[in-house]
Amino acid sequence: MPMLPEEKARVKIDKQLRNAGWDIVARNEYLPNSTSAVKEALMGGNTESDYLLFIDGKAIAVVEAKREENPLGDEVKKQAEDYAVSPQDWYGFNYCH
Repeated sequence: MPMLPEEKARVKIDKQLRNAGWDIVARNEYLPNSTSAVKEALMGGNTESDYLLFIDGKAIAVVEAKREENPLGDEVKKQAEDYAVSPQDWYGFNYCH
């Protein structure tokens, strides 16, 4: 069965994150105080970000993956910003306004 575009994007992004030194884990495998990229991190409002990056137990960045043909306009920017201000409380997100 051929891979869906989202699956192809994840393979590419996973490789890029690993090459940059990130350990990629599922959200149920996240260990506090680790340096990890959590896939499909649960956010506020029962939504999921594609990746939530942690250093020393603090969520420092949201990565929202889109298809290559997506122009990454205002809609995507708003989605990523909404995720950045609505993580689960236990993530310890270090958001700066």
